[in-house]
Amino acid sequence: MTSDNNQIKNITWQDIEPLILDEKYKEFFKNLDPETYKLVLDEENKPKVTESILKMLKSTDPENATPEYVKGIIEDMKKVVNKIQELKP
Repeated sequence: MTSDNNQIKNITWQDIEPLILDEKYKEFFKNLDPETYKLVLDEENKPKVTESILKMLKSTDPENATPEYVKGIIEDMKKVVNKIQELKP
């Protein structure tokens, strides 16, 4: 089985945000284990998250492998996580 990696690369955290409230995906996001995204919200983990994203960007998007760009990604991730948490009862 093969997948189109180019399609995956083009999905951003900003793309995910509107899907959270889409009825097709709402149940999926609602059922995510909070431990899955705890790493993003815990400020103590920010250096680890930053390092991980930078490492990924160096191989997939080297021109954007900067701390400033990563900061924006982390902020988008936090928005997504906060919206997911709002779905929880």
